[in-house]
Amino acid sequence: MILKTEFDTKTMKQTMHFRDIPVLEYEIAYPEFRSAIFFKSTQKLNQYYRRKAFVFEKYCRTALYRMAAETAGEAIKRGFPVMKFEAVDHFSVTYNENCALSLYFDRYLYSGGAHGSTERSSDSWELSHYGSRIELAQLFPAHFPYESEITKSIISQIAQQIEQGAAFFEEYEQNVTDTFREENFYLTPEGLMIYFQQYDIAPYSSGLPQFLIPYQKDGPMPPRC
Repeated sequence: MILKTEFDTKTMKQTMHFRDIPVLEYEIAYPEFRSAIFFKSTQKLNQYYRRKAFVFEKYCRTALYRMAAETAGEAIKRGFPVMKFEAVDHFSVTYNENCALSLYFDRYLYSGGAHGSTERSSDSWELSHYGSRIELAQLFPAHFPYESEITKSIISQIAQQIEQGAAFFEEYEQNVTDTFREENFYLTPEGLMIYFQQYDIAPYSSGLPQFLIPYQKDGPMPPRC
């Protein structure tokens, strides 16, 4: 039997105006977990994500709003259309089994121009250890050269995807090595998912490239309680 932690989605959103014109719209979603077995751990995580959400909301309502209002004022002065700024922060829970949780957040910001930008962040947690963070190295056997094996697998997957028409920068092998970050991963039931930010290894049209490293005996293994 797989034990899952329940959660609700909490949302904060508002449209802010300048001279009665909507200049900024934000929507921030964050999880609120519930578990009788892991009560202290989930309370700790709830406090963490609630605080992060309120920090981002404060940024939207202060610095980002000032930027949106200044941009709108300049557009009005020049007789140009007013572009509405957008800020969206949504999450996805990707692993929720027994004593572990994994999730990622995609934060989208639009402040004018052809398109906005999205930045991804992620967290993985061991609930049985008072909500301690799961680091990438913990998923591999001791002394396993996980970084080189991961980058090797990703480069191989990219080569296959290019043959099928996917778009990556020409120097993708070096880019994978240069932009690989240990914190840029999340767990799924099938394996470890490694992701890259926009423009790290591919053009904007490719979004945020991600690559599955399946669980295996001599590689990554799912968390063990």
